[in-house]
Amino acid sequence: MILKEFRYFYPEKPQLILINSDAFEKFSNDDDYVAQPKFNEQRCELHLIDGVGHFWDRHGKELTYNTNPAYAEGKKEIVRILVDKFGDRGYFQFDAGLRHNKVPGIKNKLVIYDIFVYKNEVLNRLIYDERRDILKRYFEKRYFGKKVWMYDMDDTVHLINQHPNDFQRHFNEYTASGDVDESYPHPEEFEGLVMKSKKGMLRLGRVSGADSTWMFKVRIQTGRHRY
Repeated sequence: MILKEFRYFYPEKPQLILINSDAFEKFSNDDDYVAQPKFNEQRCELHLIDGVGHFWDRHGKELTYNTNPAYAEGKKEIVRILVDKFGDRGYFQFDAGLRHNKVPGIKNKLVIYDIFVYKNEVLNRLIYDERRDILKRYFEKRYFGKKVWMYDMDDTVHLINQHPNDFQRHFNEYTASGDVDESYPHPEEFEGLVMKSKKGMLRLGRVSGADSTWMFKVRIQTGRHRY
């Protein structure tokens, strides 16, 4: 499907499982699954249309609740970075999280989880691994001339890090302390893990978000209700 104008898609909702469940153990040992950290953030769908950014929430409403000038400037900087990477022509639609004012000291950062539309094309024919490869091309990092696939969470816009196995260890490390590894966020910003099948196909909704058949989540107990 080729899009020529704005269109909102409801994102899929990861199914909740328990960390001490057989399902968590199964996914942790399955080479077809990866795990990603879940932040305390505002999940958003960012539409980049000919260089103009539009921020929408997961309920189909535009994100306009915060009128603080510093917040507005922060959103402009996020869009500027994306335009620098993807250009100012075409339609791109990102599944993302806005890391802003949920945790002290974390403001105006965007983490990208997936891409739904690339150069006007809805990517419902690609598996998750293929969509991830598209994003990696734009967020490529090099260290001493070699490509690395861990992303700096202090960057204003960054691609989510993911782990291929041993999910329990990563869950424990994310919740332990910020100095376990420089790639891990401060534990107060961490809410859990989202596990994704590398073969997952998009099931984008026009009326509401469907329960995903290829994304699952575990979360720490915080008392907060999150997606």
